[in-house]
Amino acid sequence: FFFSSRRRHTRSLCDWSSDLCSSDLALLQSSSGYLISVNGSTPAALIRDGKPVSASTYPGWAAIGATVINGVTNILWRNGNTYLAWAVNAQGVYVTDSLTPKVIADNSLDFFRLEAQYGLDINNNGISAISVYGGVALLQSATSYLISVNGGAPVPFFFNINGQPVSASTDRKSTRLNSSHTVI
Repeated sequence: FFFSSRRRHTRSLCDWSSDLCSSDLALLQSSSGYLISVNGSTPAALIRDGKPVSASTYPGWAAIGATVINGVTNILWRNGNTYLAWAVNAQGVYVTDSLTPKVIADNSLDFFRLEAQYGLDINNNGISAISVYGGVALLQSATSYLISVNGGAPVPFFFNINGQPVSASTDRKSTRLNSSHTVI
């Protein structure tokens, strides 16, 4: 299996179905356990307490994504609606919990923050959070942008960049929504 933490604003710079982008972090699963690869490097085994970590190491828990936060590689784990994150070093060795186990309801602001940080559609509903600022989450489906205020039901959101309407299907090479754009 292949999980990627590619940030939404770099999606247009690579082909998600094939090779890694040069600046990506990948979480992989092999028969021997979970692996991480940074910038296309040789995958390193995910290690905790001196032993490789596999899907069966922690029953009920699954590694679902990886990202770099403040220069630290983080692995996101899920067990139902409970999430935790590990900080690991460059060799894939567990260092500490970066998010202690926490129950997070789908479509809450905390949930949207996780989706935005890890660049994932965690609940596979076809809608992913791009950014969360205060009580407002900017979301994206295959065809449109949406907003959620204080974890409320997502509603369509329409806007322009440089006078041009932007939709989820807009050519990303010519108009990108990324962290340098502020949504007010």
